[in-house]
Amino acid sequence: MKKLFTLSLTLTLLLFVGCRADTQPIMEYQSTALIENVAENPPEEAMFYEKPAYVYEETQPEPDDEPLIEGDEPTIEELAFVQCDRRCFNPDAHLDNLPPEDLPICINLAAQFFTELCALFTQDGGYLWGQSLHTPYIFLCPDTRYIVANQPDSLGILHQVGSVFVGKLPSDFPAAYSFPTIGDRQWAMVSWDFVPQETTIDEIARKRMMVHMSFHVQQDQLFGRDAGWDNAHMNRKENRISIQLEINALLRAMESTGDERVNAAHDALAIRAARRDTRFLAHTTSEDALEFNEGLANYTEVIISGISMEDNLVWLRNSAETIRYQQSLAGAFGYTTGEMYGHLLDYTGIDWRTGLRRRMDLGELLQNALGIETLRTIDEVDLTLYGYEEIVAFETERTEAHAQLLEDIRIAFTTETTLHIPPGFLSGNLTLNPTRIHDLPGLGMAHGANVVVSEPFGDLRTYDGFFMRNIDSATGQFSGTVVATGIQKDGNTVTAPGWVLHLNDGYGVRYENGHYVLFREG
Repeated sequence: MKKLFTLSLTLTLLLFVGCRADTQPIMEYQSTALIENVAENPPEEAMFYEKPAYVYEETQPEPDDEPLIEGDEPTIEELAFVQCDRRCFNPDAHLDNLPPEDLPICINLAAQFFTELCALFTQDGGYLWGQSLHTPYIFLCPDTRYIVANQPDSLGILHQVGSVFVGKLPSDFPAAYSFPTIGDRQWAMVSWDFVPQETTIDEIARKRMMVHMSFHVQQDQLFGRDAGWDNAHMNRKENRISIQLEINALLRAMESTGDERVNAAHDALAIRAARRDTRFLAHTTSEDALEFNEGLANYTEVIISGISMEDNLVWLRNSAETIRYQQSLAGAFGYTTGEMYGHLLDYTGIDWRTGLRRRMDLGELLQNALGIETLRTIDEVDLTLYGYEEIVAFETERTEAHAQLLEDIRIAFTTETTLHIPPGFLSGNLTLNPTRIHDLPGLGMAHGANVVVSEPFGDLRTYDGFFMRNIDSATGQFSGTVVATGIQKDGNTVTAPGWVLHLNDGYGVRYENGHYVLFREG
């Protein structure tokens, strides 16, 4: 389970920041190996108390006697033992001329994974959220832009190979984790390198990741659109202490029953309310937004994947224990709190999922469901039950080190040579780790290592240091900066310690007033 937790943490804590295009009608994926068996009636156990909301049987839906696409379609059983040749792929070769074993994505495995996902959503039958979660899905090889999808596209980019559809991602779409609108539909797109493939534990992590991404595509239709959020306040010492106490109280509630569960949930709500007093009133809806976006995605992946609550509690305990070690909680806390509020709301037996809208307060929903008219004050909560002394001691020591980190970042970006990406070159869509987001007033938001910026100008990937992102409040346009001491250029590749930039044709970097600037040629 330790390995499962590590995989889940790596995959789940990928955050996608940006302004989505208007959501297009989603054409549901129809499996070529399975026939949908949408339940006419929801399961009798609509809500759960000591077990998941509905327990999936281990049997899979019966295969269709007449596949939707002619030919012998692969089944889960046939593909389970497929061994793919994993030799290095030559990015200069022509994809159309390569045999399947030399392709950068194993088509048979991709077909298996799509079939697994379809089986999960078919078994749900639209019950969990009132609509089908079948989603257009793409596996991507970022280096080659080769893609394998679960359905055709309306632009003719993809062509069918067996039960999947293959092609190359056009240069005007980011080659990174994202939710691109290609043609008449929005897709979930993930890098093939991040898809767990080898073991039974990998299978669980893979299903969770794929469900999580699919849910993100559906969220605007389910809850309405959201303009984003800024939870930089969650990096303050008092708020880091508060959110850890809240998480520990929620965990105690989930591990308990009866009055003990209610009391622990009441404590969590009291801690939450104390944090959300008038000093931070402007941030409460921002906290709610993150819990809706990522917490409910985590909740959905657990329910749809059929993970037992006993196994899921292992993940939640690890999350509660390790969250203190995250450099930043601004984009991280909601994954855990939002999920746990969802499960606790299920425990109450109320129909809480119907009519949800973004930025509703899941805590307030739980308070009402438990019939708590007046919350106890923070002084009435025995905080020692939730590790108060240990958390305070840790955060006190951490605060000094974190202040030095922020000062080091500020010095680097104000005294060293930098590369600037001007407004107009960034869409605001990038892949980053939400546990490494730092707010530096006057400079912007510093995003830690392993940031991927994929735009029409090319791809910028950081592996050390920080990517500074700023937004013009008047125009809404994004700009970006990286420290460029020791910069070097070789053709269309620009490097410096900590990052590499691959430029597309028509773009360049020039030296201006002591710094480098990205520009468009011509």
